[in-house]
Amino acid sequence: MTPQSESDDLLSEVLAETTSPGFRDEILRETVRCARCRRAMRTVRRAGLAAVALAFAAGLFWRWFDGKKPSLVAVPQPPYTLVLTQHLADSQTVRTVPLQAIIRTEPGANVVMIRTEPDQLSFRVINDDELLALAGSGAALVRVSPHEARLIRDSDSVGSSSRPL
Repeated sequence: MTPQSESDDLLSEVLAETTSPGFRDEILRETVRCARCRRAMRTVRRAGLAAVALAFAAGLFWRWFDGKKPSLVAVPQPPYTLVLTQHLADSQTVRTVPLQAIIRTEPGANVVMIRTEPDQLSFRVINDDELLALAGSGAALVRVSPHEARLIRDSDSVGSSSRPL
């Protein structure tokens, strides 16, 4: 006996005890119908997948290779005017030449000449204490920065500015 006939016989024995004679034929028909449905579903899935892939490829082809040429858009005019420069011809160039004249001014009658010499300077630099002694009482020395100070006297009004030293 072949293995198929053994299983066939086993099925026949099990079904023969509990079922009616037409039940075996009905089970066989139902099994065949389910197998056909599964095969049809596999075929539909394959065909659907192929249809989706074909539609996707057609969409890509249509989008990129539709044959339309890009439209030419009018270029807007710039908000400026471009100016080109060129060198002038030598006949149009102006050249200047320095004059050889000597200008000499001499003092007139209303000009007074003052001459100072280094050994005749009669001033000396004084410190803050000597300055306050010369200003007298009612004077103060106010430092604005390390190298600048102002001398303020009590006779100065509040709104007037003092002299920097």
